[in-house]
Formats: sequence, structure tokens, C-alpha cells
Amino acid sequence: MYSILSRLPRSHFAICCWLLAMLYRLPCAYSQANDYCKTLPDKYVSGGFALSSTTVCQGDLVKVIYEAPGLSQVRYTFDYRGGELPFGNSSSETTYLQPGEFTVLQQAVSGGKPTLACSKITVLATDPISFSVSSCLARRVSLNFFPTPRTSAYSRISINWGDGVVELISLMTDRTHQYTKDGKYTVIVTGGYATITGCKGASNQRSVDVSALLTGNPYFSRVQGINDTSVVLSVEGQAGVYSVLWRGAAGNSLQSNSTVEEGKAFTMTIPVGQTTCFQLRRQNACQQLTQSDIVCTLPISVNALDNLNKITWQAYKGSGVFKAWSATRNGNPVTILNFTDATTSSVNDNAAIVCGRQYCYELSADVGQTHIRSAPVCVRGVNSSSQPIPNPLFVTINPNGQDEAIIETTLPQISLTDQFTINVSRSVMPFDVYSTVATVPRSYSYLDKSIQAAAQPYCYRVALQSACSTTSALSESVCTLWLSGNSSAGIGWSNYSPFGSEGVRTYLLRRYDRNSGQLIDEKPLGRITSFDPDPTNPSSSTYLYQIVAVSQNNRLSFSNVYHFKPRINVLIPTAFTPNGDGDNDVFIFKSSQVRACVILIYDRWGNLIFRSTDQTTGWDGRIGEQDAPAGAYHYQINISSTTDEDQFYQGRLMLVR
Repeated sequence: MYSILSRLPRSHFAICCWLLAMLYRLPCAYSQANDYCKTLPDKYVSGGFALSSTTVCQGDLVKVIYEAPGLSQVRYTFDYRGGELPFGNSSSETTYLQPGEFTVLQQAVSGGKPTLACSKITVLATDPISFSVSSCLARRVSLNFFPTPRTSAYSRISINWGDGVVELISLMTDRTHQYTKDGKYTVIVTGGYATITGCKGASNQRSVDVSALLTGNPYFSRVQGINDTSVVLSVEGQAGVYSVLWRGAAGNSLQSNSTVEEGKAFTMTIPVGQTTCFQLRRQNACQQLTQSDIVCTLPISVNALDNLNKITWQAYKGSGVFKAWSATRNGNPVTILNFTDATTSSVNDNAAIVCGRQYCYELSADVGQTHIRSAPVCVRGVNSSSQPIPNPLFVTINPNGQDEAIIETTLPQISLTDQFTINVSRSVMPFDVYSTVATVPRSYSYLDKSIQAAAQPYCYRVALQSACSTTSALSESVCTLWLSGNSSAGIGWSNYSPFGSEGVRTYLLRRYDRNSGQLIDEKPLGRITSFDPDPTNPSSSTYLYQIVAVSQNNRLSFSNVYHFKPRINVLIPTAFTPNGDGDNDVFIFKSSQVRACVILIYDRWGNLIFRSTDQTTGWDGRIGEQDAPAGAYHYQINISSTTDEDQFYQGRLMLVR
């Protein structure tokens, strides 16, 4: 279809294209750069319409109240901006939500011809007017406007002063008003337009305190140093009132810096290490000047000497009545001599300085109505004195069963925030030679994973090394509990204390199920260091054993876990006489705890001459069908007990004839 239309003359194309758009809602492919409201296209005739108003307030409803006779298929575009004809809308009303100048375009058909008509409409803004109200002396206030391009269009401005007086002005010029009574008033300002009745902007309001005398000067309630480059100033005065902030280096003239609102706090950037001074100056609408004292920051420096931290600062440089100095170390007070003298400029702190510990200092001054505090300055303490010995010491095997020793100590006057290390030394016996196994920074404990807890005991001593490179003497020794089967009674454990001089109050014997690892029972043993499981009880070998030492202060130290394996009772003869007299004729061993066995007999040349897997079938002294010659023979016996323990025996056997 468009290929056919393209052959038409330009004027005919525009008409057909518009009709297609109206009838079939097809887009028009021909673009016209002209503004149709300025130049009527060929073959178009004028339409006509009238709006309810050509000047409206933002948000008001605009309607088409008249259309030229004979129009059909009427459509409107309420924000036509030139260029290609839009399709338009059948609605004849709209609401403008933004202010500005708009063009309304009408498209219709009259007598088979397309028509166009346009009308301009102005939409007025309804923004609230920004303003401030300031108090002066003698109940007089000043109102200052802050116009914008949109609010500057108002031609009728209402000021309700809140005391029954309403003032109407046509231009936003700053105003003053005289109240007759003290009090707090709400001033309401509303913009409007003289040419349109009922079109007015949103109201804005401000509160103002009015008194016969403007009470008090602006002042700084607090000057708080944050770090080397910033300080927080807390300004007191009248809420909503602004003062000019002046600033400068101590001893120099102050310069106007910025405008600040009274009743608020704000952060200022300051030069590093420089005393910076500030002053508030307030000039009201009556041109009267009030000002605060000059307040100055308190930059301090701290020098860490041996067992002494020296804090220095400049004598106070501001104005106002100086009251007192005060200082803190880590939040605790530090004594300052001559603390009421503004020229005091240093203090020495030598109260229990610990090497490597961080000390943070703050200096404060109370001057007039202002509390001034420095930014904190921190140093690490220096102390070349000998270090305290780490005591008491404690050691235990990891109760979870790992091959690990846990060593813990107490460091008098030392905290984990200090700079220090502990040197851990280890030996097999308490009084043997100790070797360093670890150097641990900033810790009260050490986990030794390089041990075999079931093989031997391990003894430990610890020394404290400060950040000042001074090292304490070694602590007392503590040793792990070593549980083994070396005792003649069955199982035994080392009697070296895991608690040092605190000592052991009692031992506890714990039994665990060998398969599940669950605790079966716990038995107190007092101070003995051995225990005899019943060797005749077959279930003795199904247990795992552990010793727990209890200190005088009820601290627990655990031994390694030990599997007790009782040896079975076996009687093996060293000689036999196979002479047929019925007495000692067969070499055979005796035991009531054998589940399976292998008996092997060798001659003196190592030749196997007898083998049996039956405990009741021994060697009768024959090799095949012949009697073995008298002499020495060698036996080997492998036994699997009823408790599933394998045992091996071998030795010399004499055959006597």
C-alpha cells in the first residue's frame, strides 16, 4: 500500500496518510519537519475549538468546551511539539502535572477534508516558597526569601505572621515584622497569581521564637578532636539561626570560613599538628553583632621513654575563662600538676608502664561554656625492667584423643593487646635439658603437635619475652600424664605434676568402650599412680583407659588413651622324658585362655621336625616312626587368646632319655 501512496503528489500523500492513520491506526511513513500549528499543510482546512482556560494552575483539569460545527473523528494532542502529526487521543480533557507552555493540537474531518487547529495554554507552577525567619531585638523578626525560577513567577504572595496579621506583597523582597508579645510563632508563606483566582502554590512555614531581648550569644559547647586532621564542633544558640564561623591558626587573625546553623554539630578539617582556633559571629536582621569566645584545638604529642610516657601540648591559646586541664590514659584519669593553670603544657605518666602495651591519651580543657578535648594519641610502652615469670603453668593431652599437648600459662600484668611472645621449651623429664620448640606471639597458650603422647611423657617450661627484648626466667616445669602398661600392677602413669607447684589433688580412672569410644565409668583413685585391671577377666582387654588428674583448684589434665592387653597365663616345660612311664612323656604347654595355636619343634640344625595346631596334641619325642635322639631342641608357639590377643613364645627344650 505504501508503494502506491509513494507515487502520489506530496500533498495527496499527506492527506491519504492521515486518513489511513485515522481509520486504520497505521503509522504515517511521510515525515513533515514543519510545525503544523504555524503552517497549514496542503489540502488541510482549519478546524476550531476553545479551552476552558488558556492559563491554569499546575494540577488543574483542562477541558475542550467548544468545537467548530461539522467536525467528525476529532482527536486531541495536549502536548504537541511540532514535526510529524501524532495520532492523538479521543479524550477532550487532561490534567497538566508539570508547569510550562504547552500546545494543544486538534485533528478532525470536515466535509471529507482533514482539519487542523491549535491553541496555546500556560500551566503555572505551585512550588512552595523557600524562606527563613530570624529574630532580632525588641520582638522584631526578619524574613528572607530564597526564590527559584519557578517561584519567581508568583505575582501575589501572602505572609501570615501567626499573630493575626496577614501581609500581601507582589514581589519576593525581604520583609520585617514587629510583634507585640513574646512567644513562639509560625510564619506561613503562600505564593499565588493575581490574574487567576484560586490558583495558589503550596504553603511553607517556619517557626520563630520572639522575645523582647535576643537571649544569649552563640557558643561552642564542645570541641572534640577526632584524629590529626578533623575536629567536631558542637554549636549552641537558637535553632534555625545561622552564625558565621571564623577560623585561623593560633596567634593569627581569624578569617570568615562558612555559615553554620546553631544547635547542630559539624566536622571541620584542620592542619596536622597545628592549633586551630574558631569563633562564632552572629549578625541579626537588625545588623547587631554577637559573638562567642575564641576556642582552640588541643593537639598533643606523646613520647614513650623507659617506664615513662611524656605528654606535651601548647599553653591554651583561646579566650574565655580558663577553668581546668584533665587527661586520661585508656579512659582512666591521669594526674596533672597545676591543672588550673592555662600555661601548663606537659604531664609525665609513669604508673606501671608495661612494655609493648598500647596507651592512648586524651587531653581536655574546660574554658567558659566549652569542653575541649584532643584527638587520642597512642604509643607503645617501653620498659627495660625484667619481665615477670609466667606462672602458674598447665599442660594436658588433648582430651579428644589427638597426639597434641595443650600448654597454657598466666602472664601477670600482661594482656593480649600487648606486644609480647612466649618461648616454649620441652624435655622428657622435669630436670632434664630443655630445648626451645616454639616462639608464640601474643598468646597465653601453645598447641604442641609434634609429640607421641603414648610413647613418653613431655615436660614444658615457658619464658616471657617483651617487645623491649627483655626475657623472663623460665617458669616452673609441668609434664603430661603418660599412661602405659609398664607397671607391675598392670597399668601405671607418670607422677610428674601437669599443674606445677599447684599439685595434684586426686586421679580419676576412666574406662571407654574399645569399639564405640563411649565413656563407661569413672573411678576416683586418690594419689596412687597405678591400677591393676583384673587379668583373669576376659573383658578387661575390651576397654580403653585414661587417667585424669584433678588439681587443687579442680582443673583437669588428661593422659593419653591406653589399650590394656593382659598377658595370658601359659606354662611351658623346659624338658620332657618320653620313656613310656606315663610321666612327662609328651612336650605340651598348658593354658586355659587359648582359642587357637601353632606348635613348631626344630632340631639343632633348624629342621622342622614337628608341627601341631591342637593344644592337646604335643610332641612325643619321635621323628616319623623313629625315636628322636636325646639332646637340645628349639620350640616356637604362636597363641591366639580368647580375648583375641596374639602372643608368641620360643625357647630351648631338652629331650631326656
